[in-house]
Amino acid sequence: MTRISAGLPQNIVFSPSAVDLSTMHAGKAVLPRAASIAPSMPDNAALAANTVIKDAAARLVSQQSGLAQLYGDLDAAITRTDLPQAVRAAAQSVLSLRMDAGHADALKTAVLKSGLFTEAMLAAGLAPAGDMKTALLSLRQTLQSWLGVSVPETRADPQLPPPFRGAAPVAQQPAVSPLAMLDARAAGFQLLAETDGALARQTLLQIASLPDAVAPQQTDASPKLTMDIPLATPLGTAIIQLQIEHDEERQDGEASREKTWRINLAIDLEPLGPVRASVSQIGGLTHVALMAERKDSAKALRDDLPMLEASLAEAALDVGDLQCRTGKPQISSAPAGLFVDRAS
Repeated sequence: MTRISAGLPQNIVFSPSAVDLSTMHAGKAVLPRAASIAPSMPDNAALAANTVIKDAAARLVSQQSGLAQLYGDLDAAITRTDLPQAVRAAAQSVLSLRMDAGHADALKTAVLKSGLFTEAMLAAGLAPAGDMKTALLSLRQTLQSWLGVSVPETRADPQLPPPFRGAAPVAQQPAVSPLAMLDARAAGFQLLAETDGALARQTLLQIASLPDAVAPQQTDASPKLTMDIPLATPLGTAIIQLQIEHDEERQDGEASREKTWRINLAIDLEPLGPVRASVSQIGGLTHVALMAERKDSAKALRDDLPMLEASLAEAALDVGDLQCRTGKPQISSAPAGLFVDRAS
């Protein structure tokens, strides 16, 4: 397991060998084939489903907010004796879903409990107990019962772009909580608004993970899951965004494409700042590409590449290309009409 140091807190460990083996195979268990996600249906039914999804995305994009601020405030909330015990217990349930860095099994569990599969598990007759979406729904219900109000109108975080299929992964830094300056009910309303915003974003992440829902005729039909994962750090709770892709082997005449697993992730922690990584398994080779927005961070990561190569070899992986560069991802545009509110 390789430490990408560069001044990171000592419990932050970057281990592509753990990521590609454990999380990719966790993804294999939950990634449906493209054909099963978008089964054949009459054109009018497909159009109706597409419209419902676009309408939901357009409504939720004005409400979505990130998990980082909510986690910062929940950390503050559980220490307040003036908040009801039921609220603190519901808050603790959400906080318990934080991932501890450094363990492949923890990352696998975080993927499966990300909340991305809640409805799919319910449809399969399984109870999604302990996943992110279920915990957020329980927290919202508990806050509503205490405050005696419905969910307040929430506004989107203008600094946090909404997720959509094809967008680069976006991380969230740990947030400082202002909850200590609020009385109990004001703190409750703040938590309720943030919980509702997090649920809106959770649904947008689910929409972003539908291969054919927005553009049924697109050729890119490979499964691609997008999820936000809370990570416990000494600086607070950072939010990593993970994207898991799987290209099935295809036959083109007599030629075949090798199966490809790819994980893209983004993390934003001081002193490194925003960093993105892409870990791929193509055929029998494992490739890693790192990109840091700061030059000194890119240099520090580049200096650690020999350690990374050694850790991949120790994990019995055949190492492909390892690289690190300075830069930002290209900004992608959302599919046409995805976030357009046709009701206004």
